[in-house]
Amino acid sequence: MTCQQFIHYHRDLCIQNIVKERRCGAKTSAGTFCGCDLVNWLIEVGLASDRGEAVIYGDRLVQGGVIQHITNDYEFRDEYLFYRFLQKSPEQSPPVINATTNQQERYKQIEHSSLSPKT
Repeated sequence: MTCQQFIHYHRDLCIQNIVKERRCGAKTSAGTFCGCDLVNWLIEVGLASDRGEAVIYGDRLVQGGVIQHITNDYEFRDEYLFYRFLQKSPEQSPPVINATTNQQERYKQIEHSSLSPKT
């Protein structure tokens, strides 16, 4: 339940606040955040009352497939380790409506109704 609630209510704001392009030596990692930044954010917004609770929350997000370490070498830690948000699964994402397809369907309905004999 923690992961679904996080995705639904907090994911986008969290991404806005902590995800950045980060540099480690010569390598640049886009769309990443540090474990310690997520811990700070969870406390700031009231999702965790202290650092220990925030680490447990972060670990649940890893276990739930919401975030992962960039090389998948670590569980969640309150350290300067890079993590990334994983893409939302189809079950978690709202359905995407293709306006072009919907418009084409409407035109077909209008076309068929105007060609139908009126009684």
